[in-house]
Amino acid sequence: MSIGIETVCFGFDYTAATDGVGAAPPWRRLLAAAMSGTVCGLCWWRIRRRPRGMPSSIAGAVDPDPARRTRMPARVNIADALAQLLVVGAGMSLGREAAPRILAAVGGQAVVERARVDDETRRLLVGAAAGAGLAAIYNAPAAASCYTLELILHPDLRTRRGRREAALTAVVCVIATLVSWLFNRNRPIYELPPALRTVAPRSPWALVVLAAVLVVGHGFNALVGLAKRAAPPTRLLVATVPAGALAVSALALWQPRIVGNGQVAIGAVLAGGMTLPALVVLLLAKACGVAVGLVTGSTGGLLTPSLAIGACVGGAIGVAAGLDPSTTVLLVVMGAACVLALNQRAPFFGALFAIELTRVPLPFALATGAGVGLVWCVELLGGRLAARARRGG
Repeated sequence: MSIGIETVCFGFDYTAATDGVGAAPPWRRLLAAAMSGTVCGLCWWRIRRRPRGMPSSIAGAVDPDPARRTRMPARVNIADALAQLLVVGAGMSLGREAAPRILAAVGGQAVVERARVDDETRRLLVGAAAGAGLAAIYNAPAAASCYTLELILHPDLRTRRGRREAALTAVVCVIATLVSWLFNRNRPIYELPPALRTVAPRSPWALVVLAAVLVVGHGFNALVGLAKRAAPPTRLLVATVPAGALAVSALALWQPRIVGNGQVAIGAVLAGGMTLPALVVLLLAKACGVAVGLVTGSTGGLLTPSLAIGACVGGAIGVAAGLDPSTTVLLVVMGAACVLALNQRAPFFGALFAIELTRVPLPFALATGAGVGLVWCVELLGGRLAARARRGG
């Protein structure tokens, strides 16, 4: 569906283009933004709560407290998911990974309601279905399983029940991935340079990347939080969403790689050949595009945008240090994984998602996992020191 939307809007699938929407004429880009923004603004104006708030979705359906648990309204959530696909496909600088999770969860909810299972089993299966949607779209079963466990179900793995939930989640995500191979032929989302070494390079610049992603990751999170808090009330979405889409489209006239979820930007960084100023500008422009989308009321994911921000950090340091392509790729993947882990507060998911999307060799994967682990240890230590300082004050 995403490819179809992109083709209608721009005449080609821009996620497969090295320069994003650069080949599309400016008038077509602006027209696509205006039309998609208007349609999505009307949709969200109709389905969101007033004066502010999102419709009941996955978080409400899997709430651990039965008293607060809610049913996902099927029509509302399907409309929300389709609007996200449309606005991102037309160029909005947000992720679209929430849409397949929502659609899968709605489908799972419909199945379990017909099966008349108990409420706790319903919660488990709806959460697992949401993870399966992520696994199928991104061909990443391990990462999707961790996403479900870390961010949706939160099982207690010390108990037998928690371990059963984890096992069921993993099985559902693997099955969804195997089914998706009928369409994606088990290809990774991102292609790596052909001359990549099979042995992970050892470079002190990896420590520089880890320090940089802590700063950039927290800065990006602060920007996202500020943009979400400043989002307009529901009654204004008819005007603000198309305005935001046009603003991002205008920014993309200068930086065409910022459009969409960030796949174009990540592919360009992995391919190499970008200069240091180009990487820094791409990082800043992508962050601005995400903020504009959120502050004007659009709904979208942050997984791939976070990966793109981290990839730019790793790529910029690799280029600045004059490192070889293999070392730079390692820094790119490591940076992407770390920023995603910080953004989602999910280290296992962050590491595995970056690894599965790129299919880096095992030594690179181990180095990436170690990098995320180190960053997360620093993050936890910083949090404890800050809490102690607040208590002492």
